Amino acid sequence: MSFFFPSIYSLLLDLLEKDIFRFLAPTLIFLILGLAVYIIKARSEAFFMFCLLTANIVLLKVLTPMTFTDLFLLIFFLTLFYFSISVKGFSPVINSSSFLIFIAFWFVYKYFPNSFSIKSQSLVGFNLIVVGLSYLGFKLIHFYFDFRQDKLPPKDIMHFLNWCLFFPTMLAGPMMRYQDWRSQFLNIGAKFSTISYGFERILLGLFMKLVLANNLYNYTLGAKALEPEFGGFSVGVIVSVFIYPLYLFFDFAGYTHIAIGTGLMLGLRLPENFMRPLFARNIIQFWREWHITLSELLRDYLFLPISIFLARNKLAGKLIKTIIPPLVTFTLAGIWHGSGLNFLIFGILHGIGLAFVRLFDTQLSQLKLPYIFAWFLNYVFISFTFIFFDLKISQIIELLS
Repeated sequence: MSFFFPSIYSLLLDLLEKDIFRFLAPTLIFLILGLAVYIIKARSEAFFMFCLLTANIVLLKVLTPMTFTDLFLLIFFLTLFYFSISVKGFSPVINSSSFLIFIAFWFVYKYFPNSFSIKSQSLVGFNLIVVGLSYLGFKLIHFYFDFRQDKLPPKDIMHFLNWCLFFPTMLAGPMMRYQDWRSQFLNIGAKFSTISYGFERILLGLFMKLVLANNLYNYTLGAKALEPEFGGFSVGVIVSVFIYPLYLFFDFAGYTHIAIGTGLMLGLRLPENFMRPLFARNIIQFWREWHITLSELLRDYLFLPISIFLARNKLAGKLIKTIIPPLVTFTLAGIWHGSGLNFLIFGILHGIGLAFVRLFDTQLSQLKLPYIFAWFLNYVFISFTFIFFDLKISQIIELLS
């Protein structure tokens, strides 16, 4: 397919891919639900929430590898988690235990998949499959800590399950907080304006994914690594390094547009997840505009608590207080993205970059670098670090050999 002039035939083939149905199927279902809400004016919220949960379960069953048994066990655990956290009278030990059980499950499932597969087959007779586990993990971390700080609005099991399993956001975000989800259902109802705007966002997202991201992928290192002659530096490799952030942005931001548009079918406004990160002049601005909902959760549940702890510790000097919070936060963020050593290095590099900008903020401001020069340095850094996001360590070694 030509990059600038994709053929209609190739575009139609892309539209028939299952990944695209993953986006268009929920759009259709939630459009029907939204119109139903608009017609009946949401006279029965309980009935509507039941219909929404049914839609989410159907989409997870049809468009993911999860079986009905997987879904039953997942919903069963989420229900136990909800009641152990939310119901008054349960001891803090039970609250914390349910949370730690999930964290342990998430860690073993994500980082020791082969071992977990053997264990799950021996215990329940089949290999348990849970999609979107990383995003679900952040949701439950947020729910647990905000509950402990008494920041949650009135809780309801159907709202909780739908918030956890909301299909458009389950696979890749954006991650809406429970407070924002619950407040929007006080006056939910699809309108023509929100539906039409939703279609605009969906069309924009499909264009970014099908036309831009799909074509750009052919020029990334990940695509070149599949070629038999992969290895060694060349002009093409250097160009591929700079192309990958563009590909990832159009792919991820395109998905976000589709998810937001799908939510609008219900009159539900999901949070924005991208602004103009690739135009950022430093790494701090980049993370304020890239995967915004993840950045905010990292800030609130890792960066700020670590910073506050160090601020109260008189033994920690200024250097430690400046370097440790971003380094620890993004090292853990790298681990969260994947189990390979490459993701760990990716997180550490971004933590070092953030610590450097924070440490020399005054000096960098005094330099008064022209925007184009500051942007170029930042884009080079971003492109270099994303090599570890795109390739495994073995592939990077092969490239250097």
